[in-house]
Amino acid sequence: MKYCLGTALLFFIQSLAIAQADTAVILVSDSIISSQGDLPPADTLASSPDSLTNDTTIQVEAKKPVLEATVDYKADDSLRFDIKNQKVYLYNNAEIYYEDISLKANYIDINFRTNLVNSSGLPDSTGKERGMPVFAEGGQEFQARTMKYNFDTKKGLIKDVYTQDGEGLIHGITIKKMPDNDVNILRGSYTTCPPCENKDFEFRYFKSKVIPGKRIVTGPTYLVIEGVPTPLFIPFGIFPNRAGQRSGIVIPTWGESASRGFYFENGGYYWAINDYMDLTLVGDIYTRGSWAVKPSFRYKKRYKFTGDFDFIYAINITGEEGAADYRKDRDYTIRWLHRQDPKARPNSRFSADVNIRSRKSNFYNPTTTQDYLSNTFQSSISYQTSFAGKYFLTLNGSHTQSTIDKKVTLNLPEVNFSVNQFYPLRRKNRVGRLNWYENIGVNYNMNAKNTVTTADSILFTQDVFKEMKNGINHRASISSPIKILKHFTWTNSVNLTDRMYFQSVEKNWVNDTLISGNDTTVGYVKTDTIPGFRNAIDGSFSSSVTTKVYGMFQFGSWSPVNAIRHVITPTVGFSYTPSFEAESWGYYKSYYNPNQNEEVVYSTFEGSIYGSPPRRKSGRINFNLSNNLEMKVRSRKDTVTGTKKIPLIDNFTISTSYDLAKDSLRWDKIRMSGRTRLFQGFDISYSSTWDLYVLDSTGSKNLDKFE
Repeated sequence: MKYCLGTALLFFIQSLAIAQADTAVILVSDSIISSQGDLPPADTLASSPDSLTNDTTIQVEAKKPVLEATVDYKADDSLRFDIKNQKVYLYNNAEIYYEDISLKANYIDINFRTNLVNSSGLPDSTGKERGMPVFAEGGQEFQARTMKYNFDTKKGLIKDVYTQDGEGLIHGITIKKMPDNDVNILRGSYTTCPPCENKDFEFRYFKSKVIPGKRIVTGPTYLVIEGVPTPLFIPFGIFPNRAGQRSGIVIPTWGESASRGFYFENGGYYWAINDYMDLTLVGDIYTRGSWAVKPSFRYKKRYKFTGDFDFIYAINITGEEGAADYRKDRDYTIRWLHRQDPKARPNSRFSADVNIRSRKSNFYNPTTTQDYLSNTFQSSISYQTSFAGKYFLTLNGSHTQSTIDKKVTLNLPEVNFSVNQFYPLRRKNRVGRLNWYENIGVNYNMNAKNTVTTADSILFTQDVFKEMKNGINHRASISSPIKILKHFTWTNSVNLTDRMYFQSVEKNWVNDTLISGNDTTVGYVKTDTIPGFRNAIDGSFSSSVTTKVYGMFQFGSWSPVNAIRHVITPTVGFSYTPSFEAESWGYYKSYYNPNQNEEVVYSTFEGSIYGSPPRRKSGRINFNLSNNLEMKVRSRKDTVTGTKKIPLIDNFTISTSYDLAKDSLRWDKIRMSGRTRLFQGFDISYSSTWDLYVLDSTGSKNLDKFE
């Protein structure tokens, strides 16, 4: 049952109005009548005809309301009103909410004369008390056996109470709560152990005072361990109980390592910089000379971002100096995690997950068990943003490292910029139908990358710049769909690619003899890297014609199936890519190899990250036939049309192509694929490939002969 004092007890408050009023003062002409309780009888006033005149004034001094705010409360069992004594009784899971105060217990009574609330538990069928009072005010919470509280004075008397204050747990036999939230305790204890019956330790005292958020001051105090009193005694105690983070010394752990000696690990200092960031600076030291420093920086801003940065630099020494097994390693670990709240900036996003290590760092200084067992580490940093919902920019950096082959692949930076399809010839203020040239659309994408794969030993040296590969790749396409003969769509497109490189290669045959051990080589190919900006431009053209053919068979009213519809989509396309092998383009060169007596053609962009323009021309005619088969059946669930659609065959496709550039075996294999839904959530996909040409006796090579 739920109640609200402002509504359910309106009649109760009204009945208490006269009883709560201290004095009613009535002015009748020049006479003053003072009454404590009842007013004069009605006939007394009536017998004095001159008692009320035109200038008569009646004033009633209003008393301050009993309660200054609405009281919300509920009780699962029952609620009883005692109007004569101005009290309310609540039973079983009773709850009261008044301003910032809440009280929960199995029994609560409220005295409106004294504004006093009394609460306790109730015995169950076994005689054990259940539903002990839980009182909360201003961030403080008390759990007690019995509790009395005065709404006016803000004072409370609590028996056998437990309360959490900061990081500590306070227990008191009798507690008196003061209006300023200070707490006086008679016979209690203080501990930082979790709230449970068996505590590892606690400090017991006879009297104490708790100042919330500052300190706990006690009289004579003694230490109790595992419930056993100890002779450790102090005449008074002061325990800090401030909430939130605090700077302080980090106590190290100690032990012994078989290879590095005795040690102190993870000892140092914790600095609580402010509410948004902190720094932990700890380190390790070993008796055989090893040491490590481990700063860790954390930051967080609610609804914006959060992250942490960890760095480890260590000198790891194993064995005795001068011995065969002596080893000294300089190891490092860089770990950075940054996460942005998706709601912080809807149009842009920044994230980082960096994990860079030396080979032995996860062996000597692992931060997690997973790090110790792993031999491959990856990192990524990315930033994505968009402009006006049309232009999209992505900046990436990535790293892959293997401790097995000691190789590192670094992509830094990688930039991708793309533009949604736009129509440069389309009118801004469209009137009527579009002209054919207004449907010409343009797509653009740019990708730039700098990458290197090298040994981790030279990652942070100048030699790594010699092995870097980089370039910029631009892709643009222009397409135009045209409607012909009303039912056919003819689409033409031109694709352009521009590769920008900052170096190229040149190969030459050298007739010198090379001797390496027992091997002698007569002549070799010399490869030179030529610095300088170079463009590599190529393009292609494609054209396709498509249409849709519909067929439908309708059943009579006798059939549960209304109709079956078949949709066929035939497409014929043509694509052509010219050859860019001609010397005038400058993309391909050659040298003569006398050992093999042949002219060798090579690309001047050999080994580049975006490749080279195609050397051979190509032209294909593509054929594609798609089928969709569905039926319409009656459905009682659909109250609008009374029918529903069931797909029988979904996109059953037959495709092949004819290569115009080949002199034989021009037909490609015929491919068939499709999908069928048997029932909701259960699909079957199927595909097959058909070779038109026969195989040779070995079964590995096609012959120019149809099956």
